[in-house]
Amino acid sequence: MLATALAVAAQIVYRILVPATPLFEAMTAVVVLALAANCTWLLVLWRHRHDDINKGVRLGMLPQRHRVEPGGVFGAGAVALFGSGWPDLLVAVGLGVLLPVSACRVIRRSIHGLAHATPPAAAPPSRAITLHRRS
Repeated sequence: MLATALAVAAQIVYRILVPATPLFEAMTAVVVLALAANCTWLLVLWRHRHDDINKGVRLGMLPQRHRVEPGGVFGAGAVALFGSGWPDLLVAVGLGVLLPVSACRVIRRSIHGLAHATPPAAAPPSRAITLHRRS
């Protein structure tokens, strides 16, 4: 998520230096693909939402709470309506703020989970049988 936030920040700087109006059709297609991917991921994780699989399922569901699709739909609609790239930049700034906050939350929960994890039980001593050749 932090890498994506850096990529979004770089794209914002680039779009400010080199202004262009994005294609709202392409923006809409990306939003639809993102929505489909997120819904699929949510369906996969939903049945495990109460399991305690090293808290991984809950951490995996955390980004699902932060929907970026409405911002994408707003951005694409505003770009189409106004014929300007500024609405896209505003949505990108929102995403640039949301991603690091979500990443920090995931990192904080992961550290907390690791700090409070119980060590695995010691394995019972093995009774290995060794075979020796007779000379």
